[in-house]
Amino acid sequence: LVHVPVLRVAWIEQTNPLASASNEVLVTLSADCDVRGGSNVTVVGLVGSLTGDSSGLAIGGGSFASSGAWVQAGGALVVRVGSSGLGAFETYSFSFVLRNGAGGQASPAVSASAVIESEFGADGAPVALAAMNKSSGDAVGVSGGAAPLLVHVPGFWNKSIGQSIPFALSSNVISVTLAFDCVIAAGSNVTLTGLTGAASGDEGSLVVSGGSPFRGTGSWVRGSGEVVFGVVSAVGQGETHVLQITLRNGDAEQGARRVNASVVVPSAWGGDAGLSGVVGMDEATGDLLGVAGGS
Repeated sequence: LVHVPVLRVAWIEQTNPLASASNEVLVTLSADCDVRGGSNVTVVGLVGSLTGDSSGLAIGGGSFASSGAWVQAGGALVVRVGSSGLGAFETYSFSFVLRNGAGGQASPAVSASAVIESEFGADGAPVALAAMNKSSGDAVGVSGGAAPLLVHVPGFWNKSIGQSIPFALSSNVISVTLAFDCVIAAGSNVTLTGLTGAASGDEGSLVVSGGSPFRGTGSWVRGSGEVVFGVVSAVGQGETHVLQITLRNGDAEQGARRVNASVVVPSAWGGDAGLSGVVGMDEATGDLLGVAGGS
């Protein structure tokens, strides 16, 4: 009697779809026969990652070796089964961390195969390559974001900015309205650039009003017109928050400045943060205090 082994369960999901971020990938497998310790499991198709080739990619999961071999070009990972082997029809999982690509992408097709080591000779039993079932769940507010190697570039649903007074040398309240298209984790930083021409000197503890989930102080760099807002607790997808800072206007006539916004979102699964693109803010255009376009 000859039995051709198959994977009866081949499931894959991810934790973090944000562009450039460290992302934990979880694989769950079950074979229809015993799998001897020392056998190899191969997952292919995880393309688009920034993680370079490695013969020692860290693997989590007690039933497997602590590291595997990763090839970036084909998105292939080979993981050795631990010495205790895998029981027939039992379910086992392992995890690993890859760095997502910098640009958005759909989840690629991912497949799994194995070679079951034989204790009676050099020839192992192949388990044919088969498409893996992928999670369709959401992750960090991204629809379908749990699908492996789906990449989402964090963005803004609202990114507007206006001011309270256009007069030279006046104290001027700058109001910034933000809403994000995904969850923005605690520890994230939102950076605005281009607020040039202000008279206010550099300040590492610029007062920020607006309250939680943003830090009560930010940093200000006069030369580049840069202000950084820190996030102290997670901001939900679509939540709208209005932040205000006070700067002193310069003494010279100038037109409205082009202000850009970006966000850096830390990952719970490694040192690489999720990165948005740099996008132009929507500046108020109304008249203010008799000045055309002064808002």
